[in-house]
Parts: sequence; C-alpha cells; structure tokens
Amino acid sequence: MAKLSWNKRSCRVIAQNYLTASKRYDQHMNPNSHIKGTTKNYMIGTNDKKYYDFFSGCGANILNLQNVFTLPHVDEVVLAEMVVERFPVDKVKIFKTGSQSCEAAIRIARGYTKKDTILSFGYHGSHEAFVAVTPPAVGCINNKKLINFENLETLINYIQNLDDCLITDDTQNFYEYRNDVAGVIIEPIQLEDSPAVKLQLTTLSEICTRKNIILIFDEMITNCRTPDYCIANYYGIKPDLMCLGKAIANGFPLSILGGKAEFMDTPDYFLSNTHNGEISAIQEAIKTLRILTPQKILQLWKKGEYVMDQFKNTPIYLKGYNTRAIWCGDETDVAKFWQEMGDRGYHLGKAFFIRHSMSFKDLKIFVKIAKEVIYNINTIKLHKDIPQPIFKR
Repeated sequence: MAKLSWNKRSCRVIAQNYLTASKRYDQHMNPNSHIKGTTKNYMIGTNDKKYYDFFSGCGANILNLQNVFTLPHVDEVVLAEMVVERFPVDKVKIFKTGSQSCEAAIRIARGYTKKDTILSFGYHGSHEAFVAVTPPAVGCINNKKLINFENLETLINYIQNLDDCLITDDTQNFYEYRNDVAGVIIEPIQLEDSPAVKLQLTTLSEICTRKNIILIFDEMITNCRTPDYCIANYYGIKPDLMCLGKAIANGFPLSILGGKAEFMDTPDYFLSNTHNGEISAIQEAIKTLRILTPQKILQLWKKGEYVMDQFKNTPIYLKGYNTRAIWCGDETDVAKFWQEMGDRGYHLGKAFFIRHSMSFKDLKIFVKIAKEVIYNINTIKLHKDIPQPIFKR
C-alpha cells in the first residue's frame, strides 16, 4: 500500500483538516502541508527544504520561530492518530482548555442538527453558556438555550417525556423547547462508578439515538484515569462526541474534542485559534499517551483502590472512584484533617487524585499518618477559616 502523505493522514483524523484555519493546505501555496521542525528563522518542510518564514507563526513569534508555527507540525497528526487509536472517536480537534472543547462540542451539535437547546449534567468549564445556568452567574447572559439538570435520572426522564408534552407560553416551562434539543452534554460519571450508573448511561445513549439528539461525554477528568482510557470504552458506550483534557498532556495546556466523522466534519462550523497547534503541549500529550498503556492505567487503578479501601470505615472518608475522589465527613473535622496533614507535609483539598509517580510505599506511609490524624481529630484546633466552595459543580 502506498505511503500516505501528511496531508492525507491529517484528513483522516483531524476534523476539517485544520486546527488553525489559516494553516490548512488549501490556504497557502507552500508544497508542504506540514513541517517537521524550525530553526531561528526557517521552517523545515517534510521535503527537508528550509523556508525563511515571514508569517511568524500567525504573528505569535516575536523573537524567533518557536512553539507556534506558520504551518501544521507533523506531531499534530501523530497525536490525532494516537487519540483515534485509543478512544472511540473517528476525528479530532485540538484546543488548549477544557472549556474550549466543551463549547466546541455544543457548537457542532447545534450546527449539525440545526437546533439550539442543549441539555446538561455536570460541570463543563467556564464558557458563558455553562456558567450562565449556575448561580450567581455574575456578568453572564442566559439565553435559556441550555438547561442544566441536577442528576442523570431527571435528565433521562425529561428526554423520555419530550414527545408527550405540550408547548406552552410559559418561558419557565422546560418543555417549551421539546422540539429544539440539539444535544446532551454530561460528565458520564462524577463520583460513582457502578452498574446503576452504567445502566443509566446505556439508557441515555439509546434514547438520544432514537430521538436524533447528539450525546456528548465530557471526560475531561475521567480520560486516562479509568481502565481502557475512558468511561466510554470502560462501559462500552460510544457517544457521538467526547471531550478529553487535563491529564492527557500531563499538566500542559491541551484539550481534545473527538467524535464520529459525520458530526466532526459538519460543514461550515468555525473553530480556529492561533495556539491550537502549539507544539510543546502536543508533544507532551504524545509522550503521555506512549507511557499510558492499558496495563499502566490498571496499575494506577489498583493503587487508588488500595487507598479508597483504607478509608471505608473512618469518620473522614473518600467518596468517588479509584483514581478520583473527594474527602467527606464533618466539615470542621475535614478542615482540621487537611490542616494537620499540611503540618505533616501533605497538601490536601476537596479533590483527591492518584498519580503514577506515587508508589505503593508512599501511599502506605500516607495512609498510616492520615489514620493517626483522624483518630486524634478532636485534639486539633483550627488556625484559619474553613474553605468555602468557589462555585457550584
């Protein structure tokens, strides 16, 4: 089989064949669709020819050519191919933040269906569409085209009953938009990994397919932290679109929107940013995914399982799944616990995540000290105010 050009490889895995619109192959006259490196002033094409660059990485470069380039780098395609291989998606777009990916998902859902209303469950970032429905939403405009639900059960019941409800003139009645639902965006799991949640997600997927509603999994937190890379694979449920980020680039600013080709290649939607192809984060994501084999993720899952089990019968305990949880218990006691653990060299907060760099030995020492603190919690006095939630998830 003939070796594919970088442009053809890109067309296979990158939606619309661009991350930044001005870099697309049909937008310039350079014979190279991609570059493989740069020097101070030159781009190095995949044909090994040097090109003195006056476009300056779409204006991002002021000192020299670095990190953001005028043409796509071959590693954009390499990362996209790795994501398609590991996650249940056909094509991808790469962004910098989770908020951007979630915003892009609902824009594609609206563009494909020609409908406006989005149903939501969970936290999907700081884009106005999502923050507007979360009080106090200061400075946001709520166009009432996004409806947020407190739990999956209520969301599923709402969709099931759409066809049986009458349109009313009451703008407070959710069912006003019964024929206008473009998509559903959810965190497939927040803190509960269980057969009951899997059944709910299976039911939701079937209903969305039947009613031609685009299903979006926001796996910004669960990706690379659950067996088989994501909840969609782990549960065997393929959403139409899915959002990935955070851990996938090991702390570098990068997020990914992936999905079925028919949705990702919806004509005419516009999602373009200068820094979408910023190479340091892309290369870090490639490194991360090369390290994160299914076996490696299972090792992490087992480490988390050990820690979760150690706090099952303590008054301060962990609620969640093996690699992501929150500390629960009496509010004052939890604050005392965090404070005392800080004094002993452990920084704790509401969220609790397990990393690969944490050895079983490290975790066993942590558990021993934590249990000592919990046992003596009544002897501890608070030295500062108890932390208050910044926003509602």
